[in-house]
Amino acid sequence: MKRYYLHEILFCYILITIMNCCTFTPSKLEEALVLSGENRCELEKVLKHYSACDDSLKLKAAEFLIENMPGHYTLRGKTIDHYREIIDKDSISSYYYKKILDISLSHFVSSGEDSQIQEDLRYITSDFLIRHIDLSFELLYKYSWLDMIAFDEFLEYVLPYRFENERLDLWRDSLHVYASNMPSEKVGDYFTNSLSGLIAKFKLKESTQMNLQIRRTLLDINSLGDCYLNAQNNLFEQRSLGIPAMIDYIPCYANRNGYHYWCNEPSVLFNKNHLELVFDRKPGKIYRKTFLKNILNTMQTCYKMVDKENPTLTIGYVSCPHPPFVINEEGGAVDYRNTSNWADKSLYLNQLKYVNACMENAVDGILQNDRNAIIIIQSDHGVRYPYHMMECYGTPEYDATIETPYMQNILNCVYYQGKEMDIEGKSGINTLRIVLNEIFMTNYEMLDNPEKYLYQYK
Repeated sequence: MKRYYLHEILFCYILITIMNCCTFTPSKLEEALVLSGENRCELEKVLKHYSACDDSLKLKAAEFLIENMPGHYTLRGKTIDHYREIIDKDSISSYYYKKILDISLSHFVSSGEDSQIQEDLRYITSDFLIRHIDLSFELLYKYSWLDMIAFDEFLEYVLPYRFENERLDLWRDSLHVYASNMPSEKVGDYFTNSLSGLIAKFKLKESTQMNLQIRRTLLDINSLGDCYLNAQNNLFEQRSLGIPAMIDYIPCYANRNGYHYWCNEPSVLFNKNHLELVFDRKPGKIYRKTFLKNILNTMQTCYKMVDKENPTLTIGYVSCPHPPFVINEEGGAVDYRNTSNWADKSLYLNQLKYVNACMENAVDGILQNDRNAIIIIQSDHGVRYPYHMMECYGTPEYDATIETPYMQNILNCVYYQGKEMDIEGKSGINTLRIVLNEIFMTNYEMLDNPEKYLYQYK
């Protein structure tokens, strides 16, 4: 029997596609500085401060935070700020637990139609960034287990100043941590198999008391808690102590409804980097929350992920050209005042053109490495311009009967080892079934498309 090898599949999800040329790519740092608008001077103060101090590591840390700052923000609005007022007035919970509640609010609470974002790029101060970086580096110089991880992992898993869309504050200053009975030598080796053993060596001078009643009434969480809140609790604790940590999550299980979040650590430290499942729940695709925001990295590097000796499966998700609109047709930065401006169609279209130019380059790179590759490019939905105009500006342009077919008209492309493949008019899921049937000689049946479905404006 002939064997069919799955050399490479690339799933890149975008909204719609128009191919164009990619001509200029500014540095991420310069893009961020342009997007910061009138706050640029504050960010440049941080860079000049560490340049003058001749501290290359702290300068690299500042550049990392600034160049990845687009997309990070504090969520404000009447609804969520009302919840914050309740948290602030709580006389039982400690600062530590109030901070965790603020971090978790955007996950549990609907922000409301009046919600706004305060972009870090436009509001963060130089004093805040310098103080946070200095406090984080005190941990780097103090605890020898941080020598066991690469500096890039320190930047991603210890340094970030925020966790979600909470209010910004100098939480490292507010949590006074001290360690006791620490081994004098080989600290990293001592704790390699015991995260709990490491955490037990630390104490917070402040209380970590929580008000269970406010958790139940505010977030509608039962006494057993919620995996998301527990994961944020663990993440906040570990980063406060200088222990590298990140949140991994499953948006949906493979065999049932429900999500799962958990706090993880670099495996080089604790030999623990797996998902502990409950009962009969099977994991789906696992994602990781990072401070790093590089929407083009998947397309720029995917062609390098080929193992010429073995079959390779590469899966990429690109949430672009979704807003915010940050890139123009040439790859330059968009004025920060237009990042959510749906009224100007050129902003969406120009970002779309640039993303698709990068997509075209990615496909070329894959084929240069392997002409027998299998490439699938699909979007999750079609254009939603009238819907966004209705949602953002209340314009009467949205007609569900007319617009639903456009939303369902996805981008659907397949390159199959240079062969022709008939997918005209096929849905995304049926296209995948056609490809799998061809590769593995399976017999997946085609699924019927739902009829008379309308996407109503809410």
